[in-house]
Amino acid sequence: QAFTNTMLGRVTHLMTGIQQSHYCAGSSVAVCVSAAAALYPCTKALCCARARLSNGQSILELGCGWGSLSLFMAQAYPSSSITAVSNSSTQKEFIMKRARDLDIHNLQVITADMVDFQVCMKC
Repeated sequence: QAFTNTMLGRVTHLMTGIQQSHYCAGSSVAVCVSAAAALYPCTKALCCARARLSNGQSILELGCGWGSLSLFMAQAYPSSSITAVSNSSTQKEFIMKRARDLDIHNLQVITADMVDFQVCMKC
């Protein structure tokens, strides 16, 4: 419990800094939002709010894991384009099946090693 509380405190602190810095996309945003959502699933909406996500944005989540946050964002922001990146093809297959089951069409999952990953996004 102490470890979880410590990690959540760090995530919250990092997210506050990100919000103030107005980062558009990047590993810091994705990692912080994903880490908090993984620790406390009920915080997905709060994490998205703190990251200043809104409908119509292009959203990049690096290190999406099994996709719970990606799927949440795709449903919460139906006019947004969600791109999730994982190094696991198994995770990609799982997320895309869930997206099909939930009739989600604004989510794509890319399997890539973050060492080699490149993206060009306009903020």
